[in-house]
Amino acid sequence: MHKAARIGVWVLMLALFAMLGPVFAAETTESSKGKKYFWKMANPSPRGICHAIAFEKILVPAMEKATNGELGYKMYWGGVMGDDTDMIQKMRIGQLQACGLSGMGTCQICPEMNVMSLPFMFNNYDEVDYIKKKMFPTFDKSAREHGFQLLFIIDQGFDLIFSTTPQISTPEEMKKTRFLSWGGPMEMTWMHAMGISPINVKVPEMPASLRQGVYNTLQIAGIWVVATQTFSTLRYVNPLRIRYSPASPVASNAAWEKLPQLYRQRLMEGRSEMERQYAAVTRKADDKAVEALMKYGLAVRESNKAAMDEMKKRTRPVWDEMAGKYYSRKALEEIVALLAEFRQKGCAYLSQSL
Repeated sequence: MHKAARIGVWVLMLALFAMLGPVFAAETTESSKGKKYFWKMANPSPRGICHAIAFEKILVPAMEKATNGELGYKMYWGGVMGDDTDMIQKMRIGQLQACGLSGMGTCQICPEMNVMSLPFMFNNYDEVDYIKKKMFPTFDKSAREHGFQLLFIIDQGFDLIFSTTPQISTPEEMKKTRFLSWGGPMEMTWMHAMGISPINVKVPEMPASLRQGVYNTLQIAGIWVVATQTFSTLRYVNPLRIRYSPASPVASNAAWEKLPQLYRQRLMEGRSEMERQYAAVTRKADDKAVEALMKYGLAVRESNKAAMDEMKKRTRPVWDEMAGKYYSRKALEEIVALLAEFRQKGCAYLSQSL
């Protein structure tokens, strides 16, 4: 890769981090002295990257304000508490009280939200924001029934397809790649419908497995590629947005219910503003990350309309096949109807109106 391009991507990486603050190396942070309530929390993101800093600069201050400074915490960063499944189990047994979950974990504790991750469900963030606002009561109920309180919904983002091989623009070409699956059984189901034989790798092992050639193609947000420095291994990107993936900070019901009603009410009243602030930061960072990767020199391999139509044809039946297994048919039908209504009206729905 040309030296100037390498320098350019490092400059842009630093700019991404500078948007929110300095980069920290600590695996834990703590604010517990003299606190009446105390939560142990975990976040799979390394401390210092965009999502982690937003967690610290948006969620933590909001929690402190809503609880009159009485809620203390100890934060475990960078996957030291394991992957999403591990963190969920530790919240169930009281070893953790809250954590930030990726799309996989969010959909485990709130199955109805699996609908949001279906292939080709959304076209843009306006649609995402509309559905989040309309479906919050349903998502809240689903999470509580599984033992958790959604604090708010954030973006893991729209995944792009990255690869070390150029054959990533049609279903037939994708079948020939070693395609990663890290989002759980629902993701693997629709990949099988595409004719892909996915390779399952845990999140902490993903960068090393890519460099070792265990897989050569993955779909993920650009910010992950920049933050993990895997852009030095990858060579191609297909900007096709196959799916959106939600993420969320959550607390266990047990920890949530120990807080006074007033504090819980304040946190719920502030969730829309936290969500708006978080989205403004992380979406901008993800755009900057993709820009950085293009400047670095990743070649673009776009899918034409015929290829996109074929992908939609293969995956659309999966929506109905997975209903009753990973989410209720009622949730699917409700979201599909809301999207149809939104698109028919041609609303220019703004995230700021959340």
